[in-house]
Amino acid sequence: MLYQSKIIREDEVASYYKLYQLLIIPLKPGLVRTKRNCKEGTSIKFEVWEMPLSSFCAFTAQIPLPLSIGKIILKDDSQIPGCGCESYATHNAVDITPLRS
Repeated sequence: MLYQSKIIREDEVASYYKLYQLLIIPLKPGLVRTKRNCKEGTSIKFEVWEMPLSSFCAFTAQIPLPLSIGKIILKDDSQIPGCGCESYATHNAVDITPLRS
């Protein structure tokens, strides 16, 4: 197991988000929150992982810009740490939100 992590469940983010195919190599998706409390996005499938705190620093050090760890709001309005994307990276990116995963 990478970073001693494991998937504990699948869930969906709240409909405040859009998903983009980022123009970085290697290709990566970027989850971006839309305007505060504006539901212009859609519910997107999301994996919830469990990781020991002792592995968290090493994991986050490997995340390249424009991705980062921040609070993600799930469909039930709970909040968990998750991987999001800075909005500047979506300027020429492809909106893949309709794919929902």
